[in-house]
Amino acid sequence: MQSARAGDAGFVWSVTIPAFNAERYLGQTLQSVLEQADDRVQIVVLDDHCSDRTIEIAKQIGGDRVEVRANAENLGAIATFNACINAASGRLVHILHADDRVRPGFYAVMERAMADNSKPSMASCRTQLIDEHSRAGVTTRSERDGSGVWLEALTTLGVSNCVRPPGVVVPRDVYDTVGSFRPDLPHAADWEMWARLAAAGPVWFEDQVLAEYRQHGAQDTAARVRTGDNIRERVDCVAAIGAHLPQERRRSIAARALAYSGVFAARSGANLIKRHEWRSGLRQFQLAAVCMWRAARTLNSKPERA
Repeated sequence: MQSARAGDAGFVWSVTIPAFNAERYLGQTLQSVLEQADDRVQIVVLDDHCSDRTIEIAKQIGGDRVEVRANAENLGAIATFNACINAASGRLVHILHADDRVRPGFYAVMERAMADNSKPSMASCRTQLIDEHSRAGVTTRSERDGSGVWLEALTTLGVSNCVRPPGVVVPRDVYDTVGSFRPDLPHAADWEMWARLAAAGPVWFEDQVLAEYRQHGAQDTAARVRTGDNIRERVDCVAAIGAHLPQERRRSIAARALAYSGVFAARSGANLIKRHEWRSGLRQFQLAAVCMWRAARTLNSKPERA
């Protein structure tokens, strides 16, 4: 399939929704978009070979406002994210997972942010975490005092992924420049992408909570926590992000990132053990120790030569 190009159909926005067996939440996701979308907004649901009522729900709720594109076979999350980019013909791309939501005003506020004279390579807003019953949890932190250009975006993202996907907007031409999501990082491809975008140009931080990120047991993330793949891929991603960092800071930032991964693994292990998932919890503690050891070794290693 030939990729669309920004501006092909006169859209300002392309809201692309990757979906795999998402019948439980897709209706809420689409409603949150349709309530604020006008005729400048392209809405596409990317069907990753669903076997439930996902497509029926998309057509029922979206009608002729929503286009459905189907993968010929199940390609997985990362390949479908890249299909989302290819399907976008608007100037601004919002990849909205089929279980997440946007709050009223998201598109108007983020469009103004992307019109800033600094020409952001991406914009990110604060996000509310919700559970499978849509009950509110914590919100992501403020990364600066008020809204504006996030000067420390690359350094911060070099240490941890503090950005949630439903709050991210990227110009289509920037995706064309930086490339697609990396399939060799199935759990951490979004983190590496945000860092790559931060290295490509200014990042706008919107200090309003305008999106909702759902956490539930059926997520791919939950399965990877149980196997420990979440931490192993974090370590791989730290190395990948290093290529985007200033050479003189790579060692110190990598050490901090590995140490943070160790703390993250230990917290995950404690939560698993509270739920009596002993084997998975112990696996996370083992990986926490490995991360701490690697952090110390990285910090004490000789600096790279320029």
